Formats: sequence, C-alpha cells, structure tokens
Amino acid sequence: MSKKNILLIPVFLILNLALVNAQSNFSPIVKNMVFDLEKLEKTNLDTNGDLPEEIINLYVLQWENNDWYTGYLAKFENINALTKIEKIEGARITSVFNNIVSFRMPWQYTPKLSEISEIVYIEAGNMIQPFLHEAVKDVNTDSVYSGINLPLPFYGKDVIVAVLDWGFDYTHPMFYDTLMQNFRIKRVWDMNDNSGTPPPAFGYGKELIGEQMIKAGLHDVPYWDENKSSHGTHVAGIAAGGGAGTQYRGVAPESELIFISMQQTPSGMADALAYVENYADDVGKAVVYNMSFGGHVFPHDGNDLLNAVIDDVAGQGRIFVGSMGNNGNPQFAFHIFNDFSQNSDTAKTMVEFVSINNSIGQVASIWEEDGNPFSISLGFPGPNGIVLAETPWYNSYDIPEVLEDTLFHNGDSIAYRISRSGPASNTGKSFMIVEIIKPIANRVVLQMHSDNARLHAWNLIRMKTYINNAGFLFSAGSGAGSPFPGYIQGDVSFGPTVPSGTGRNVITVGAYRAKRFVASTGNYVFGEIASFSSQGPTTDYRVKPDITAPGRLVISSLSSYQDGLNPFDYAETVDYEGRVYPFQALSGTSMSAPVVSGIVALMLEANPGLWPNQALDILQSTALHDQHTDSLSETSTGSNLWGRGKVNAYQAVLRALEVTGIERPRAYNQNAFLIYPNPVQNQFTILSEEILQEDFTINLYDATGRKVFQEYWSSNQNNSFLNLKLPGNIRSGYYILKLSSLSSEHTLPLIVKP
Repeated sequence: MSKKNILLIPVFLILNLALVNAQSNFSPIVKNMVFDLEKLEKTNLDTNGDLPEEIINLYVLQWENNDWYTGYLAKFENINALTKIEKIEGARITSVFNNIVSFRMPWQYTPKLSEISEIVYIEAGNMIQPFLHEAVKDVNTDSVYSGINLPLPFYGKDVIVAVLDWGFDYTHPMFYDTLMQNFRIKRVWDMNDNSGTPPPAFGYGKELIGEQMIKAGLHDVPYWDENKSSHGTHVAGIAAGGGAGTQYRGVAPESELIFISMQQTPSGMADALAYVENYADDVGKAVVYNMSFGGHVFPHDGNDLLNAVIDDVAGQGRIFVGSMGNNGNPQFAFHIFNDFSQNSDTAKTMVEFVSINNSIGQVASIWEEDGNPFSISLGFPGPNGIVLAETPWYNSYDIPEVLEDTLFHNGDSIAYRISRSGPASNTGKSFMIVEIIKPIANRVVLQMHSDNARLHAWNLIRMKTYINNAGFLFSAGSGAGSPFPGYIQGDVSFGPTVPSGTGRNVITVGAYRAKRFVASTGNYVFGEIASFSSQGPTTDYRVKPDITAPGRLVISSLSSYQDGLNPFDYAETVDYEGRVYPFQALSGTSMSAPVVSGIVALMLEANPGLWPNQALDILQSTALHDQHTDSLSETSTGSNLWGRGKVNAYQAVLRALEVTGIERPRAYNQNAFLIYPNPVQNQFTILSEEILQEDFTINLYDATGRKVFQEYWSSNQNNSFLNLKLPGNIRSGYYILKLSSLSSEHTLPLIVKP
C-alpha cells in the first residue's frame, strides 16, 4: 500500500463552519478524526486508500489487513457492551482494565462509536510525546551499592524496569551488566513496526525476545522525529544502565529491562502496560514503570483515561514514575487562569507564536474547572491592545462540536479550528481546543468571557502532525502601553503534564542541577532547581511534583543509530563489537524521572512488596533539604516547585527495608551464607560456604524489628546446610534473618510469600 506524500497544511483552510456528528463522549482528537473523515469523503479521497501523510501521523494510522487501523481507549458504563465493539468490521479488543478498554479498528468506522451509548468517553490519536529538553552520587546511590548499614548491597536485581519511550538502540553495551556478561533486555515491543511478528495477544507491531533476536533488531523505527532519536536509550541508561565500562552507570544496573516503543496514543500506552503485566506476572517480579512523556490536551486533574488505566495497574510491586514536564521557564509562560465568578469582565491575552522546524501554529487548550459555559473569540491585535478585527464569539455549549473558519484582515489571515464539549462526559468539564495557523502578525488576541467559569488555558505548539507538549507564551502585550488593560500575562503554574505529572498513582519528578565541586573555592555548590522544570499544582489543587532529582546535564547513552549527532558533544565513546557507542549530557525532567525509577528499583529489590503509597511516602519522608529547599519541612505537604525535596536513594532503601530496631552486624560476609529458595513459603535451607566450626543462633526479625522466630545451628551436626520450617503464624512480608556466633554475625534478607 503506497502512502502518498500529500500534506494538508494547514488541514483546515479549506472549508467554512462545518458540522460533525460527534458527541460529548468523544475526546478533542476523536472529534477531529470524525471531522477529517467527512472532509476527505467530500474531496472523494478514499478513506481506506491513499491518505495524506499528516492524517496518517496525526491519528497514528497503521496499514493492517488491507486497511488503515488505529487504537482507541474507551471507558464503558457497562462492560458487557464490548460485544458492540466486536460487531464493528475489523475491530478487535487488545486489553481490558476494569471498565476501560483498548481496541483497534479501521479508522473510517470511528463515527459508528457515537452509536454505542454505553461509551462514557473515548480517546485516540497522537496525544503524548517525549520531553525534549553527576546524578548517581548526588542522590547517594553509592552508599546503597556499598551496602553501608544494609543487609547487602542493592543494584535492582530481579526487578523489572519497564521503559515506555521512543528512540531505543538495542545493541548498546549499556544494557549489559557491569561486567559486560549478561544482556538484560528481556523483551522489546516496537508498536510502530509491522515488519515482524507481533505479540500474539495484541496483533500489531513487532516483538523481540532473547539476546540474539533483540540485538538483530538493532533499533526501533524513527517515529516521532525525522531523525532516529536517542530519547529512550538515554532514559533507560540513566535508570538501569550497566555503564559499558565507563563511569556513567545507571542507578539500578542489575535490573531487568523491557523496552516498549509506544504508539503515541492512549490506546498504545494501555496496551504497553498490559504487555508488561503479562510478562511480570509470568516471572513473578516487581515492576517500576518509567514515563518520560506526556501531553496537555487534557483537564490536568488526573481524571483522564490514561491515569485511570494507571490506577488500575498500580499496586503491590507495581510502581509508576513520571516526568513533571519542561515548561517551567517564565520566558515561555504558557498558562493562564481567570475566575469569571469573581469578575465577569471580558479577559484577553496574546497567543504568541514560535518559529521552530515543522511547527505550523499554536493551540490554546482551554478547560473549565466545573463544566460551566464560556465563550471565546479570536482577533488581530492593534495598538495598545485594541482588537482590529475579530471572529464571532463561540460558546462551549452552543456551537458545532468541530468547526473551522478563516478571519481575513488587511492582507493577513487567522485560520482556525475549534473542537469543543460542554461538559465532557468523563470529566464533567467543558473545553475548547483552538488550533490556529500562524498569521503574518505572529500573534493573535484570544478573548474569553463567562458569567461564572473558572478557566485554565495552555498555549501549545502545533506541529505538522501533532500537538506538542512544549508550551509558548501567553502575553499581556509588548511595546508602548503594555501590559494592555484587560490582558492576562501568562504564568508557569498548573504545568504538570498528563499522565506523568497529574496521576494520583504516579510518583512525579521535577528536576534540579546536581551538586558540583567548585575548584576555586574548594566547596560544593548544591543544585538549584532547573529553570525548565514545570511547576504545579494540578487543576484539582494537588501538590506536584512529588520529589525532585538531578535532570540538568545528565550523561547517559545515546543511540548509535541516531542521525546528525555531533562527536564534539560526546562525553565519552565505547567501541564494542566493531561499532562506536556514544555518551552525552542531556537535560530535562525526562532525565530526572529515570533517576527515581532506578531508585525505586533498588527499593523494590530490598522490599518487593511495596505499595505505591508506601514508595511515595518513603521517598518524600527521606528527601534531602539544603539552602535551596530550606523553606520545606519534613512535615509539610511540599511545594509546587520542589515537591518534598531532593531524592535520597540511601535513606529510601533503608526505609524500604524497615530495619529500625535491628542491630547492625559486627561482621558481614555476603557470601558466607545463602538462603534457598528466596522468596520462601514455609520451608527453606540455609547454606554455608564451609562446614560450621562454631555454633550459631538464628533469629528472624519482622519489618518492625520484632523477633518472631529462633533456631540453633550446632557445629556438632558437621554439615554445611540447615533445613528450616517456619511456624504457621509467620505472615507474608519482608524479614531479616540474623546468624550470630561468638565471633561473627551475618544478616540476610528473607521474603515470605503468601
């Protein structure tokens, strides 16, 4: 099937005020999908034949079974209504999370979904992207590796780090262990490559299993960038890289890795979680999910379908870590808020336009907190904020659910598309998504009015094929007379991205600059907050981020397959199997999140039974404070800049072990004794590296330090092993086993399974 290189740019300059038969249970992107289907039919272009490139990328269409397929994520009022999905030609269900379902079908049947009354809300299309823009010692992982005051060193062994991202180099030596012996990528699923065998349960993409097959796959397909990217390779290296013989080792270098090169859709993320869960359940291991991606065409309150799926998966041994986002720079203050219940005067702001490669305009993502109606109008700016020409006023309750038009004035034009709902059935909030092609004037006046609405808006960059998660400026004007009367200047509050920054079951991570040594003074300078790190709160006024970690100039692995790299930017290179593999410093909350993901992997090795709220509480209660965070206290709820402070790996692992009350052993030899099996149910064996020469007392302590079991091992038994059976009152959980003799003490972790 050929793909014609036809670009509809701008895609909405053709028609005036068109009506689409969408409903309030359709997300903005799904509304646009139905609208564009109708437009293509009017141009007599076969919707299951050759399509414009922009349509393919915007709605993430894949050629399957002689048709263009895409994925949908839907919340159902009654899960029994799934049979109605299955009756649509070509439709298949890929994953189910309680009442939320991911499915795929030919895109031209999207309008049929409006006939299924049991669908509460449905999302689709390109909605999430990766964030673009000395860490290990700064967060005290060196103490974890050394095993100081710990029963043993922790490296993330037997914990899965699932990296949901794009831009993976499967061959990079960073993904061996520190000795370069064991290849640690266990599974790969490239959702965007249909050239191989898909995972049987999902039926699309390419699955790779085993070292030989994975390395032969080389890299994922270049999806979100014209060049092959390194984003996922860099992120995975920070969380779990083995170092490849360099000093740039990741935080959990013995963890297992799963790489998912996702489709940038809600359905793609849901299927990714289902895929990882299937594997993790089979092998019985804990998982930490790293999410260095997100978007802003959402209500920012954690009530979206992406976070609903996360809420369903999160649980014991299933921890999610996400990036806060990179919209913290006041120069690009991309958010405004206006409470019309306090002042019903018309509010105005300037939508400023940015010029970057492949951008075509801006998008104002406008959401009302309580579902109240509001109206907007666009216009050309004149001197002192005067509006020279304006569009009609559009109401969030009254206009067609998708419309497009063009305003002309004095040789310039404002071409726009509006999708709206009032209120959306899943969120209870009314919204308008206003896409604007860049005019010659390079700015547009956005006017807003309501009697009682509490309005949030985010100014986002409209690329050719998607809405970027990078924001740009809302301004109150510039030059003489500015700020103009009645105009709102943008700010950087309410900046966390979705789902990684807003979820109730996501540990959201901001970024700071790691401490550094200043030779001229002989002192360390502790890290200040990174200027790009987004600020909270969420629109339901929860504090975000939860914690911060190093995210400024973090050195990690790059993909050896990325085009356009500059060797002068490399921090180091490694020659391996005839290929050169680079390392380079990158910045962003994409870099700080995997630092915390790696730390959570260390915590899960120490205590695989941690619940999400326990992991979050441990990270926050052990956070570091310095002169930059001195306004925080250990009992505070944190700030919308720092969360509860700077992450502290060593104290977090100590707290995860909950070893309070257990005396530190006088001597420790990690290999002197072993427990087999571990985890155990009721019986296990202690193995000694040699026949005992003295008597040992064996004590078992629970997580609070209470002794729950005691046994004796006599040297008269003349053997190197001891079989033990636990009493029936020992519950499942984490325990410390201490073997004590007159000359030494040895401490071992013991995990009791249900």
